[in-house]
Amino acid sequence: MMPAYNSERTLRGSVESVLAQTVGDLEIVVVDNASRVPVREVLADVRDPRLRIVRRRWNLGTAGGRNTA
Repeated sequence: MMPAYNSERTLRGSVESVLAQTVGDLEIVVVDNASRVPVREVLADVRDPRLRIVRRRWNLGTAGGRNTA
């Protein structure tokens, strides 16, 4: 799981690093904590069934993002 808030500069590299792992049974859940630039837009061209994006309407902080995931 990966909580994200206004992290458009580093988010793609982080997600690509996770998806490049050799573990076969893997899922990454990115929780967008109401970022100015939505995570879905930042990762729009990442086509991987192991990636799931959840958008929060309000920023719940890191702990709230983890709980959402």
